[in-house]
Amino acid sequence: MKLAVVLVPGFELPPLPGGGQTEQRILAPPGYPMAAALLALLGQDPLAWTGPAAFAACAAGVTLASDETAYLLTPVRARDGAIVEEVACPALRRRGGLAELDEALEGEALQLLAGEPPVLLVGEPLTGPPALWAETLVGRRLDALPAGPPALLRRVIDASRGKLPGGALLFPNSPGRAGRWRPLREAWLGIGPGVLTGSSPLAAALAGALGLRLEPAPAGGEVAAAAAAAGSCEVAVAVCAETPASLEPLAAAEALVAVAPVATPGGALPLLELAWRGPAEALPERDPLRALALPGSGA
Repeated sequence: MKLAVVLVPGFELPPLPGGGQTEQRILAPPGYPMAAALLALLGQDPLAWTGPAAFAACAAGVTLASDETAYLLTPVRARDGAIVEEVACPALRRRGGLAELDEALEGEALQLLAGEPPVLLVGEPLTGPPALWAETLVGRRLDALPAGPPALLRRVIDASRGKLPGGALLFPNSPGRAGRWRPLREAWLGIGPGVLTGSSPLAAALAGALGLRLEPAPAGGEVAAAAAAAGSCEVAVAVCAETPASLEPLAAAEALVAVAPVATPGGALPLLELAWRGPAEALPERDPLRALALPGSGA
């Protein structure tokens, strides 16, 4: 395995086997979310980020066309025409969780994708800029629709009435257009097959956006699953649900990188901390892992 990358959710990195170097990097512009910085770390242009809705569609294996718009479908409760809370609805994460709503909207120019969060795809291009972050919904009126076909969006909301527990509705929000993602093998020409391990929505979305094979792994088992893929892959990415106790299973990788987000005031600065070891003496400013995946390639 040429390169192993371990993405850690917390703010503390596990030690690297054999030691290594540590740096902090800003890989996406201020105001962009951490997911955009992680994509930039893995060979993408951070400005290709077009919002959480398009990224969530990747988790379902769907890449938006240029004439489609994606919306997050958030379960909410409303009172007097205004949203009073967002609610959890686990059934919407499973295939079939939107079957009843799908049937009610049969014949409409849309597609419903189950997931966490569920996504609505509409066959019209987005007018205006995409929402870079998931929008705040509490206090918003149900008739304050996002950019898009208002009659269709109203029908989606109306069709969800009575189909969710506790009187919840599905509210389309945070519109996004097609992301300009490149499969990792195209972003890093010359690299062989890659695998991504994990079971979180982030893991599924990254695998879909980067064209990596997704190997489900339970919390705490992502590093071991990445090590098990070493015989058939040149790049393995482990998306951990918790900080792993050890990275020793990946000690044989030619280059090893552990990555964690750094807390910043307001969370508006997508700052990453990297602990790494490998053949490169210094990581280039842009696309820093390319030099570890393809020694001598530079930035």
